Amino acid sequence: AGFVRGGTASGWASANEGYSGHLYWTQNNERARPGYNWGRWYPSLSAGRYEVFVYIPNRYSTTSSARYWISHAAGFTQRVVNQSASGDRWVSLGTYNFRGDKQDYVSLADVTCETYLSRLLAWDAMKWVAK
Repeated sequence: AGFVRGGTASGWASANEGYSGHLYWTQNNERARPGYNWGRWYPSLSAGRYEVFVYIPNRYSTTSSARYWISHAAGFTQRVVNQSASGDRWVSLGTYNFRGDKQDYVSLADVTCETYLSRLLAWDAMKWVAK
């Protein structure tokens, strides 16, 4: 719920695994190119402080440089996650104050600055835990 994706439709793939048995994945871009793929999770939150977690699946996650952007009340924060070393677990992206509106989200693009089409990125599940 609350997940949208964009970019080149032919670049997206899905798999029946990961958290709750479904994920999307794609190959990386080394830089922002026309049609790069991106996904964004919009939570349904009340205003407040939350710790944000991303679920990294065991497969389709070979990048060492997944760049997550967290949009929160104080602006934007980028967290880089080594998906290849984090498989099959929840990874914290930090704790932030959120507005409780549609400006709250977490975004991940396939731009990793690694060699073109050399890595896989997975978009699976997110959770926000009240603090």
